[in-house]
Amino acid sequence: MTTASSASTDMVILASMLEPLEAHLLVSVLENEGVRAHAGDSNLVQTDSLIAIALGGVRVWVPSTQLATAKAVQAAYHRGDYALSDDFDVGASVDKDVTSSTHQAAAAK
Repeated sequence: MTTASSASTDMVILASMLEPLEAHLLVSVLENEGVRAHAGDSNLVQTDSLIAIALGGVRVWVPSTQLATAKAVQAAYHRGDYALSDDFDVGASVDKDVTSSTHQAAAAK
């Protein structure tokens, strides 16, 4: 089943992954860009990784109304647009508006 009804909109599967950490990283990037996202079945897969294939992996769910934006963010994530350089200072402040506006422009294309 590819959709699940919620109170405000239908949720659709954006991606399915065998590693819960990978799914949660994508969810974090999506949420940072303003896309509501959820990693489904991550607790089951984390508890028993052998069941991951039977479950279809950890599924990343997004609202159907935000699917186009979510796909653009996912593509940017896989291209490495969110990768940190080796000399990145984790203690430094990051201007979120600059990061978000860059990826919002990419989503509009």
